[in-house]
Amino acid sequence: MPRKSGLKPYVLLIIFFILAAYSNSFSNGFVWDDGYLILRNPAIMTWRFAWVHFVLDLYQSFSNYYRPVQMISYMADFSLWRFDAFGYHLTNVFLHIMVSLSVFFLFNMMTRDRRIAFFGALFYGLHPAHTAAVTYIAGRADPLAALFSLLSVILLHLHFNAGKRTFSVLFYALSVGAFLTALLSKELALVLPAVILAYSAFFVSDVDKERSRRYLRLHYISAFLVILGVYMVLRVTALDFQNGAVIARQALYVRAIASVKAIAAYLGIIFMPVKLHMERDIAYTASLSVSALVLSSCFIASTIWLASKIKKISYPAFFGIIFFFITLFPVLNIYPLHNNFAEHWLYMPMIGVSLSVICLIAKLWDSRKITRPFLGAILVLYLVFFSARTFVRNFDWRDELTIYTHTYRNSPSSIKMINNLGNLYNASGDFAKAAVFHKKALEINPKEHKTLLNLGIDYEAMGLIEEAFAQYRASAFSRPDYAKAYFHMGNIHVKRGKLSEAVSSYLVAIKLDKFFLASHTNLGNTYFAMGDYISAKREYDEAIAINPYSARARNNLGSALTRLGIYDEAIAEYRKAIGLDPDDWEYYLNLGAAYGELSIFDDAIEMLTRAHQLNPGSVDPLINLGVAYYYIGNIELAKNEWEKALLIDPDNPIALAYLSDRSLP
Repeated sequence: MPRKSGLKPYVLLIIFFILAAYSNSFSNGFVWDDGYLILRNPAIMTWRFAWVHFVLDLYQSFSNYYRPVQMISYMADFSLWRFDAFGYHLTNVFLHIMVSLSVFFLFNMMTRDRRIAFFGALFYGLHPAHTAAVTYIAGRADPLAALFSLLSVILLHLHFNAGKRTFSVLFYALSVGAFLTALLSKELALVLPAVILAYSAFFVSDVDKERSRRYLRLHYISAFLVILGVYMVLRVTALDFQNGAVIARQALYVRAIASVKAIAAYLGIIFMPVKLHMERDIAYTASLSVSALVLSSCFIASTIWLASKIKKISYPAFFGIIFFFITLFPVLNIYPLHNNFAEHWLYMPMIGVSLSVICLIAKLWDSRKITRPFLGAILVLYLVFFSARTFVRNFDWRDELTIYTHTYRNSPSSIKMINNLGNLYNASGDFAKAAVFHKKALEINPKEHKTLLNLGIDYEAMGLIEEAFAQYRASAFSRPDYAKAYFHMGNIHVKRGKLSEAVSSYLVAIKLDKFFLASHTNLGNTYFAMGDYISAKREYDEAIAINPYSARARNNLGSALTRLGIYDEAIAEYRKAIGLDPDDWEYYLNLGAAYGELSIFDDAIEMLTRAHQLNPGSVDPLINLGVAYYYIGNIELAKNEWEKALLIDPDNPIALAYLSDRSLP
């Protein structure tokens, strides 16, 4: 085993090159699913809800992805960075570096050749296809699953090579734990037992296997299979969030043909990553044409022939091919998936390709000296090319407009992209253009519930209330468990003045998604408008339990407490709201008014003055300031504040009433 000191320069160089390739990603913002998973996800904002991620899917009842470790990692990031995207990108790049270093150590263990380990790790770590898993914060599940999968294999290797039983059992337990963590990071880790069996067949001697059985008193694969079995049973029962498997829209043989095309496309991306983009797919062939059959057969035959030749040249290279196909198999759509192709699905399989490529280059380097200049130049050029493409690709993820535009240009029929662009135009205030995009998405799929909702949001922003309500109802009809549709129907009921109907809609939304922060907040506001301050307080308490960092919820709770006459608690909530958002004038206004109710006029004047400074165009702080000055006996200052209010609103009845009071000197 090489000494650690001898590996240190390689480790530092790997870290340096990967940091250089991803250095421009740190200034990128949150894009795409980052908004739902991080920016608008109260379940990552307090550790009291960590348990939620172990009982709900990734998108909290709107998917069948079970990845609690990914969500816990976001909770850790939020604790450190709040909503600073830099920290989340830093974590992603750090994880990718750790994966690349794990590749380095694993390759070194397998080959005892630092050249293969070093260049294999660089070939892997610098590849631009990984930007979809590294530069994209929401792609973090791939690095997490890969890291713990690799650690599991490395720890198992140490188990087989440990001289003492204590260390052997410890390494084995840690390996099994790493496998479980990988499973909880991403579903694709379920193939790890197959990888381990292949690894032990190539790199573990019969003597080491026998010693392992003697130490463990069981076959080394047993614990992995037990965990895998329990996991799969849970995933089809208690942790099946969509009540059954994805319905296959294509026949098995059609998906099988498409999978062969996908393998060829993946290999093309690996060796020539020139047009990278999200929302790729492989066209299905409904009928098996002669040309498709011939091409598929030739491709499969060529792959088998090449693999047999590689096996004779290099066992590690042959293992790399096996690793590639084992880790790629779950995403080949043999078992029906929502999509049939994605660049980030190469994150694990690329490890096998990297090993095979570098092992073959090393064999040629050692056996034919005349080829060394050519091989060296090709390898260096590839690594430079990968680094440059990664650096450039990072810019595509700079912000939402950039990534959506780039992806739409390459996938103009993607409903997701058309929807996302429509949402961006809505956010920018161009509601008419947003509606154009959302209508275009509905032309592709008229029953897509998210698109129906988005068009309703466009209509509502344009003041077309009835049209908006019709879209929200259609969205709920298309997807009866879609909480957002009922939430937006509740908002329309509020605008119509139908508060009881609004309460009913919000309650349905909360029943469907009890962590829907905005539903709790708006339900509380509706109760408040109805004069039911106790119910309003209850909803605001729920909102704060979901997101303790919601300044608006704390301010609203303070208002409910004020109406209930609980002024001390109201003041505490207003102060917390100001601490969370010190630039909102309304919080100072409400705090000043609460101090006034308790006759703490000096503090009231201080808060109301700050409210006026933050919003000089509002009369409310001025009127309240006048009242506070009046009660401390400074009538001139009181009149002055009311007169300022009339300069802003000459017909303000409250200011006019105070100034016309004959009791004033």
